[in-house]
Amino acid sequence: MKPLAADQVTGVWGTLLLPIEGRGDIIWDRPAGQLDVLLTSGIDGIYAHGTAGEFHTLDEAEFDRVNTVLAQRCEAAGLPYQIGASHPATPTMLGRIGRRPRSGRAPSR
Repeated sequence: MKPLAADQVTGVWGTLLLPIEGRGDIIWDRPAGQLDVLLTSGIDGIYAHGTAGEFHTLDEAEFDRVNTVLAQRCEAAGLPYQIGASHPATPTMLGRIGRRPRSGRAPSR
């Protein structure tokens, strides 16, 4: 997928919420179903790891797994997506910025 310029990120974007159980475990079968609904809803793009994505609680393997599901589904549907790389630890944040989902490249600035 071709990266978007800032002025191309327009319209209504939906967020991929992180489904977490009582002890903090991710319910891994839910993101794909959530994406199926979002992808057919008519929105202009999807983002992950915003304020509802619990970005600070994810280890790097979990972060990458969420991004891979997001990228694969969005690219198959031809819908733009964004991946938030925020983290309280700067080295972790920079590492997240440097990685891409296996299915392709997420749009960036």
